[in-house]
Amino acid sequence: MNDLPGAAGRIDVLCRAVGASLLISHGIRRDVETLLLIRNRFLIRIVGEYVRYLNPDERSTAALLGKAIDALPADADADERRSTPGINVSHSSLPETVDRMFALGATPIVLHEAGQPVDSFSFPDDPVFILSDHQDFSDDDIIPLHGMPTISLGKRALHTSQCITILHYLLDRQEADHA
Repeated sequence: MNDLPGAAGRIDVLCRAVGASLLISHGIRRDVETLLLIRNRFLIRIVGEYVRYLNPDERSTAALLGKAIDALPADADADERRSTPGINVSHSSLPETVDRMFALGATPIVLHEAGQPVDSFSFPDDPVFILSDHQDFSDDDIIPLHGMPTISLGKRALHTSQCITILHYLLDRQEADHA
């Protein structure tokens, strides 16, 4: 908890992503679900509609993520387990997570600097954005992502949390235009 960007394995990046995806001024985006796939082994799923105790500081977010990791079932075939309200953890891999997105009727969209410019992209009704953390997608990651729409916010690499904020702005603007 005292060295989030170091000894904690860059959990600070994940905490900022959680904050950017779910937090708004004095509230939480209730219509958002955030998935954190950790080391291609387990998945922390945070449901905006049900999450409690999520605050804007990284330290308390890290504590919630730590509780989720502690709640991870030992059995890899076990069902998803709730760690705190709105935060669930399960064993998963990127291919399994992508399959779940498709099964739920969502449209996965990869975010990468080499993608199609976002200005020329029309967002589907139920988008799911796939972003890497502070490292680029590995060669193994690219296989299950092949063929998915890939968009870019520009040629300059941005922090994951910054990309999430920009995507929320674009989606909020699109929603306001359709209202």
